[in-house]
Amino acid sequence: MASLIDLDETYLPIGQMRQITGVSEFHGHTIVCEMALENHWVYAIHFPGDPIMPGSLILEAAGQVTALWAWMDGQRGKPRMVKASGEFRAPVGPDAGQLTFRATIKKKQRLNFGTVHVLISDVEVGIVHNCIAVV
Repeated sequence: MASLIDLDETYLPIGQMRQITGVSEFHGHTIVCEMALENHWVYAIHFPGDPIMPGSLILEAAGQVTALWAWMDGQRGKPRMVKASGEFRAPVGPDAGQLTFRATIKKKQRLNFGTVHVLISDVEVGIVHNCIAVV
C-alpha cells in the first residue's frame, strides 16, 4: 500500500531509527501507520535464534506515529517525546509481516497526546500512551 505522505519530507528520523514505513489513513484526530517487519535490522541482533521486536522500538514507532499526526496537522518544529508508556500483550516476531499503529490524538497547543493501538492483522498486541511536543 502506498503511503499518504512522503516520509522523507517529514521530521522523522532517518536510517535505522525510522520505524514507520507508511501512512494509510489520516482524518480528524486519527492516523493509521505501518511498520514493515520483514528483514528488520533488529531481528538479527535481538535474541538471535529467538528474535523479538524490543518494546523500546515499538514505543519509538508509536512516538513517530504521534509525531506524524502533528506534522500532517501542520505543526512544524522539532518533535520531542515528553512521555511514553506501553503495555504489551504478545511478542512481535519477524513472521508477523507488519505492525499497524492505529492512533487517536488529542491536541493541546503544541502538545500531542496519543493513544496508539499496536496490531498484527486485527489482533491488538499492545497499546502505547505518549505525548509528543513540537517545539
